Amino acid sequence: MPFTAGQKLRASDLNKIQPTIYTAQQSGNAGAQQAITTSEADCLNCSVTFTTLTAATCEIVATWDVDVATGGAAIALGRVRVDGVTIANEAHFSIVTTSSRTTMTKSWKFSVAGAGSHTVIQRVLKNAAAGTANCDDQHTGFTLSVLEVL
Repeated sequence: MPFTAGQKLRASDLNKIQPTIYTAQQSGNAGAQQAITTSEADCLNCSVTFTTLTAATCEIVATWDVDVATGGAAIALGRVRVDGVTIANEAHFSIVTTSSRTTMTKSWKFSVAGAGSHTVIQRVLKNAAAGTANCDDQHTGFTLSVLEVL
């Protein structure tokens, strides 16, 4: 909100950071697992669409519950896409060891340039065809914090 020269300010006139928190939890997989393939795929039901009134700073903390059925020379990759663009950097887990399991965690900070609707999608893939791994519903999801100055 712009102020004019000489304007007397009241406490209610001051800008405030307005945080909004969103969460998404993977669900809807038959058998509570989503096969991880070499094709990047959305984690089922792990997306949030939100609307900002101004430019905003955002932080996302995402987790992927990776379960290795058969080991192979591949790496599971966790990614996040914002408004159709994949954010740089990703979570990694080597799926070499049969019957191994982990919860990969990664956080990102990013900005949205202006007012409007924005979509965040959690995604998963592996970098090679070797091995069989799944992304389990139980611990796959994210928390998104959106901070706007209104």
